Amino acid sequence: MKLFLLLIIGLLTCVLSSAQELSCVDFKTGTFLNIEEGGSSTQIVRTKKIQIEKEDAIKVKLKVDWINDCSYKLTFVKGNKAWYDKMGDFGQIPEITVRIIATEENSYMQESTFVGNQSFVYTSKMVKIK
Repeated sequence: MKLFLLLIIGLLTCVLSSAQELSCVDFKTGTFLNIEEGGSSTQIVRTKKIQIEKEDAIKVKLKVDWINDCSYKLTFVKGNKAWYDKMGDFGQIPEITVRIIATEENSYMQESTFVGNQSFVYTSKMVKIK
């Protein structure tokens, strides 16, 4: 009987813990903070098709194309004057592929690479604040 009760408790624990897992879909839209290793953060507001990134005076607009539930492509649309002052004009800006590699309750880890150049990988934590 004790073994049966332990088995039931174990099964219920597994079912309840898997029901609480968040999927990548929960992070397709919203307001986020991209937290970098040095402690700085960028605010990101993402709708179904547009992502706006703000860090201090710098503001960038990107087009969002979802590849699947956990991956999307960002295409540069425009930056404000502060962005161009900092970055300069380097012609065609490469597209970025972002993969969500792990999720938690209100955050996820992402890996970003330039399309056509997989040797550069940027990993960061995104925290959903709205």
